[in-house]
Amino acid sequence: MEDKCLKDFINRKSVIYLAYRLFNFADKVDAMKLEKAVVDGVQDAFKELDKPLDFYPVFFPYRDTLQHSNIGAITWEDVFHGDLNRLQNLFASVASLNGPSFDDGIGVELGYAVAYQVPTIGVINDALVYHYSSREELTHLVDPLLDTYLGVIVSNMDLHGKVFTPDLFEDLDMRKEVPKAIRSFSFIDTLRSRFWNRIEKLTEEAYQNVRPIVKDLVLHPQKYIKLNLSQYNSSEGRVHLEIGGGKYQWQRELAEDLSDELNKAGFDVTFSKRFNPENIASATTKVLAERDLRNALEAETVVVCGDEANVPIGTSFMMGLCKGRKQKVLLYYSGNEYWSEPPMLGPIIRNPMIRFSTDKIIRAYREVSEAVKSLNRS
Repeated sequence: MEDKCLKDFINRKSVIYLAYRLFNFADKVDAMKLEKAVVDGVQDAFKELDKPLDFYPVFFPYRDTLQHSNIGAITWEDVFHGDLNRLQNLFASVASLNGPSFDDGIGVELGYAVAYQVPTIGVINDALVYHYSSREELTHLVDPLLDTYLGVIVSNMDLHGKVFTPDLFEDLDMRKEVPKAIRSFSFIDTLRSRFWNRIEKLTEEAYQNVRPIVKDLVLHPQKYIKLNLSQYNSSEGRVHLEIGGGKYQWQRELAEDLSDELNKAGFDVTFSKRFNPENIASATTKVLAERDLRNALEAETVVVCGDEANVPIGTSFMMGLCKGRKQKVLLYYSGNEYWSEPPMLGPIIRNPMIRFSTDKIIRAYREVSEAVKSLNRS
């Protein structure tokens, strides 16, 4: 019997959402290559199902919202609500997770997707694996939360070693050309052309690795839902602090200060520790992720810190997940920086997915206790 999720997709009631960075033009072009691989995977699945693919299965935000045109969204809030409506009616979400400066909007979108029990795939073309200094055998690609609770992460780490191989220099007289390479336009142009063609070929290869996984997701969507949310129930008066997972000393100290203040106000407080060296010494990354996730999902109110260039992707993921479950979310942001892109939408504090996924923005950490009290009374 066909899964209801698959039936809705076949009957055009849902689409696959492609989540990627909106603010870098090269990333937008790269996302179109990923989009092609996703569409190819869907076509392969429909062929196996012996069903015609008579609709376009992918929602591509940059193109399909018209947000950079005069006929697109009028406000940032329109952009947010448009995205949220789509996230509530998805077949699956495929996200580009290239880093190390991850897009916090993608994190929030993935959090909502997991909250709505949407199958998810993350795709990484980085050559990075992150190690803990206390236990180097513990590694993660994105954040332990995403590594554990996304349906699958497709990593193309071996791409980078395939660029400079001996055949890149075939038919070039290295002894003659290399000594004058700096002044030889013909040598540089030839090498550049071959290098460019190699990059294009490898990029296509990398995204073709996504194709069979998308096919499998279409045929077996439930395999790509990792989190059983029915086991978590939020408790009144409980507060969870997601201060970057405790990666930096200032985050650990801030979490402890806020915890003391909230305890004095009568709240039951937990805070994320998945990067804290004291916890890493005795646990796996999966256990660390589970502890933070359980504490967050069992809280009435979640406080997140946005005092970095981007809200860390694990924090933004938790934010979307908790907000998608109708928990109260406070954003602590002490900076004075606004940004705007496209200009017609005007300035905004933080990414719109962050900004409009909060019940309240706190500009000084001493305001946290009163803000929590105010939200809990509402």
